[in-house]
Amino acid sequence: MTARTEGRSGLRRWARRLVRWRVGVWWYVAIVVGVPAVAIVATLPLPGAWADVRPPTLMVLAAYLPVLLMQVLTSGLAEEPGWRDFAQPRLQDRFGPLTGSLILGPLWGAWHLPLFFSDWAGWPDVRWSMAVEFVASSVLLSIVLTWVFNRTGQSLPAAMVLHASVNTVFSLLWPAMFPSLDVFGDSLHAMMIGAGVTAVVLLVGTRGRLGHRGSRAAVAEGAAEKAAAGGEGAPAEGREGVPAAGAQGGVAGVARFRDSLDPAGE
Repeated sequence: MTARTEGRSGLRRWARRLVRWRVGVWWYVAIVVGVPAVAIVATLPLPGAWADVRPPTLMVLAAYLPVLLMQVLTSGLAEEPGWRDFAQPRLQDRFGPLTGSLILGPLWGAWHLPLFFSDWAGWPDVRWSMAVEFVASSVLLSIVLTWVFNRTGQSLPAAMVLHASVNTVFSLLWPAMFPSLDVFGDSLHAMMIGAGVTAVVLLVGTRGRLGHRGSRAAVAEGAAEKAAAGGEGAPAEGREGVPAAGAQGGVAGVARFRDSLDPAGE
């Protein structure tokens, strides 16, 4: 599809995003640690969550990274080259990052709806509200994925690790820690809360830009076309960078936090 719509140059840009893994180790650490942390905290307000919460067993912890790697190579690699690598750049360049995410999110969620007629969702004990909540949480998670994708200089591996981390947490870690909760229904509530709060923080912190650099990204891509094959890292504005120092005090702290979320902001 990319080759038909953008030719060889577009195919090269798509392939570069696909292998743009050199974005800073801290991104991967933040994702692998942050996703389970957010999921656990988001579960605690649910009724009954405190009644039987348990620490993960050594077996679960030992299996976590192998299962995560498997999820990256299956769900991540099967989905993200299309959703984030092909569709996201086109949608956000045309409509903006937030609107693009609001378009992509429902499509991404609806693509999974046939799974609701399987054991994956507990069929036949499935309510229509579960499908609605799943699509809504997919929209919120799409906003988070958009920020990670843009903030890492459009690194598909980073987006794949985030996607795979969500799958791994709710299929392996979460059921072991909250055995008294409903494996599918309550995990949907937790994902809705966690992705929703994170999306709101990112939208406020970036003022809706979600790390998107607009036309400057196209300029950088054009320069990369002509550059000799070297580092695949993101341009300085798209990397993790060091936030600019501001005035001392609380206002400066807020400004530094906002800049860490969206360094391209004016």
